[in-house]
Amino acid sequence: MSFLKNKFQILLTVIFLGFLGWWISFQSALQNQGPSIQWFGTAYGIIALIGAIFGFIAAIKFGGFKTVLGRAIAFISIALLLQEVDSAYLPTIFRCRYRRTIPFLG
Repeated sequence: MSFLKNKFQILLTVIFLGFLGWWISFQSALQNQGPSIQWFGTAYGIIALIGAIFGFIAAIKFGGFKTVLGRAIAFISIALLLQEVDSAYLPTIFRCRYRRTIPFLG
């Protein structure tokens, strides 16, 4: 039961289950979803930005670009950040979304 002792893990689990339930609620009705789906997209983007920031912090803790693990975490964080920037700010400028993140993932 050490999982229940860590409050940060409990918080992350509650957030994950909340997003999962919210996403499942969209799957039942394809029409008349209202503004809830836009709120979901916005909240998901904010979580992605927070994840990219924590990814950079974790990459620094694992040695940054000096170690293989630090480099891997940093490149995944860069890809996550670029995907969020693509989906939030550049869809009208660049129609081919997520194309710039491929070099960071592969």
